[in-house]
Amino acid sequence: MSEIRLNNVSIYYQNKKEIVTAVDEISLSFHNHQVNVLIGYSGCGKSSILNAISGAILFDGEIYLDDKNIKEIAVQKRNISYVNQDIVLYPHLTVYDNIAYPLKLLKLPREEIDIRVRELANELEIDYLLTRKPKYLSIGQQQRVAIARAFIKKPDIILMDEPLSNLDKETSDEIKKYIKALLEETEATCIYVSHNITDALYLADSVFVMNEGKLVGEYTPKEFLKCDNEIVAKLKVDLPHESQD
Repeated sequence: MSEIRLNNVSIYYQNKKEIVTAVDEISLSFHNHQVNVLIGYSGCGKSSILNAISGAILFDGEIYLDDKNIKEIAVQKRNISYVNQDIVLYPHLTVYDNIAYPLKLLKLPREEIDIRVRELANELEIDYLLTRKPKYLSIGQQQRVAIARAFIKKPDIILMDEPLSNLDKETSDEIKKYIKALLEETEATCIYVSHNITDALYLADSVFVMNEGKLVGEYTPKEFLKCDNEIVAKLKVDLPHESQD
């Protein structure tokens, strides 16, 4: 499954004083086998959409995966991988075992696991780190391990929530190229959350702009650059973006 469709989806959360609407009756379709970038100011509801799709939070409305209501699909059956800015690796496991972990859960043959782990580690240039524990890695190396673990099981859907935001520019640019290459190789549908213009336009096939819990519009990268919508124009001024090499 890879087609993702939201129908009148609303998401709420409770703060100290009141119930806040994070996402307000959004309807949209993310494109199959493409990189769908959600962009907007912090707090506009981007991450909430990822959390709803992954099963981490409740929502009102309907989300469909290949025309099947997501609420009828057990979380472990959705074949979704998630990478976010907070790198979470198993500290007691080596890099090899961190990457292999999803395949071991699937109970794949040991030989197949070994081949896939080593091939992907080589592609991400972390093959020389396979015997190390996460605490001995740089932040950039840890994020590459997290990305490898997300892609290793060949997911139908990859959710990425600002995976570059805690990295310096040089490391971010390097890992961005790895992500782009992996996404071009896979047939997964990717939803990538960003508040960085450069990252969004570098990776995106489609750009979905959000503001205050609502969808402003959907654009190709070229349409986004040319768009004179008031909110989009303000985003292009306010959000960080750097010239690409």
